[in-house]
Amino acid sequence: MNTLDRQTGLTLVEILVALTLGILILAGILQISSANKESSRLQNEIGFVQTNIRTATLMLTRDIEMAGFINDTTNSKTLSDPPLAAIDGGGTDDDEITIAYQSDTDCLGQATPLAAAGQVRTAVNRYFTQNLRLMCEGNGNPGVPQPLVDNVEGMQILFGQNTDGSGLTPNRYVTAPADMTGLVMVAVRIALRFRGEQSVRAETDTNKYVLLDAGALGPYNDRLIRRETTLTIALRN
Repeated sequence: MNTLDRQTGLTLVEILVALTLGILILAGILQISSANKESSRLQNEIGFVQTNIRTATLMLTRDIEMAGFINDTTNSKTLSDPPLAAIDGGGTDDDEITIAYQSDTDCLGQATPLAAAGQVRTAVNRYFTQNLRLMCEGNGNPGVPQPLVDNVEGMQILFGQNTDGSGLTPNRYVTAPADMTGLVMVAVRIALRFRGEQSVRAETDTNKYVLLDAGALGPYNDRLIRRETTLTIALRN
């Protein structure tokens, strides 16, 4: 072969084609990487919200099921406080609930006050929301509530009432009565709304959010993930 026929370099056109192909491949890689990153952030936010939902519902369910519990076979002793009390926030403002049952510790693990004559040691736990947190104030150190779960955006509560003496089935759900004396409350229905921490939605959230009897909220343009959950808890005691 004549040495003059050998290729000794690249033409300008070949170099431009190679550069163009390289840029297209790099752009594709960057796009895939960006999409994977956004998907990872979205999944992390969903996991964060779901974890908060599980934590909050477990805590509330456990405590509400204990409302009114007394370990006294003689039926001669009482709690220091009513088993249930609540405050209806009204409108879209959040509700709160207070639960009492026999226990040596409150919702924060603090020792409850010693029992008075004719009473048992009673845990009195007040659950409410403050600064996007589910809070609990126990009676072991009253007046010093602590956060339990973050990013709780709303809490609404209804009480299942039995009005015909037919048993433990609620006939209707009502807002928190100012006084529950003489009322047969057999269930508590709680609705909670949670939100994420980072703006990961691809578009504006156009949903309307309604918790039980509260007014609608939304839409939101913060691109945060929101999830609502409703649980109905039977009152066993």
